[in-house]
Amino acid sequence: MNASTRRLHAAHRPGALFAAVGRGAGGVDARLRELWSDVLAILRDPRGYALDALRLAAVLRRVGQVTADALGRTFLGLYRRAHAAAARSLLGVMAHGRLHGHSEAGRLSGALGTRGLPEMLAAGPGGDRGGNPVPGVRLREDAASDLAALLLPAPAEDLIWRWLATFVRPEDYGLIGTDTDKRMPETVAHQLAGSMARGETPYQIAKGLRPLFDGSRVRAARAARTFGLHVGQQAQRDAWEASGMVIGYELVKTVVPDSRAWHIARQGRRYYLDPGPGQDGMSKCPHPPLEPADASERPPGTPAIAWNCLCSVLPILAE
Repeated sequence: MNASTRRLHAAHRPGALFAAVGRGAGGVDARLRELWSDVLAILRDPRGYALDALRLAAVLRRVGQVTADALGRTFLGLYRRAHAAAARSLLGVMAHGRLHGHSEAGRLSGALGTRGLPEMLAAGPGGDRGGNPVPGVRLREDAASDLAALLLPAPAEDLIWRWLATFVRPEDYGLIGTDTDKRMPETVAHQLAGSMARGETPYQIAKGLRPLFDGSRVRAARAARTFGLHVGQQAQRDAWEASGMVIGYELVKTVVPDSRAWHIARQGRRYYLDPGPGQDGMSKCPHPPLEPADASERPPGTPAIAWNCLCSVLPILAE
């Protein structure tokens, strides 16, 4: 591993992405809990239409749209944060004699003169440590983010949304129930009508609905964790590859007690964009949580999505 790759790996903090994904999943779960509060409010309504099946069914129909909206906001935020963090970590590597390889970076390098970017960033607001202005660059406290955005800008928001659209389709989250017991809202409405005809109390009706609603919450949070990791890591790869310095990726794994055995076994494995003799190509490379495109790289019967995966890939930079 060359010095540039080691420097970037040392600057990378996968735990920060995992934490952001976890917070996003919590936010999605909280939005669905709000819907459950709406259900309880209808059931506890002291007015004559307290047990209105149509009102309850209308709330339950909102599960898909509310989930999709919450996931969309979460994923957009994850993409932006992950892209910015990857660009900042790469900035230090680019500053060590590599700025000439990027056209926009070359222009900025000329403005900076002979001093390196790490020194410039350490100087803080207003220029160098002596207070002298920096030609062509106005440094502020958020200079690292500004420079990263200049050198490795994130895609336009509409392009990000276009890519995210496949992960936030309301119809994918419109089913009420668990993975083994999916029920459409209309079916739930019939169940409510039957419960009322039997004279069940609001408490009994809520008790019957809760497992169905919780099934949706669990699925939504799991989707936020799993696809959130995919969104964040894709954003990182977009930033790294925009530099033109990436020649491959190395797989790293956060090992926990229930980690998949084959995920642990492939830790440290390298994959190359243009593989040489004896090197693995990108068809064998996982893009967590997506398993490798080459099915022979995973145990027979393994699904293409590794739910709740904690693997990540880090770039290998050219010499």
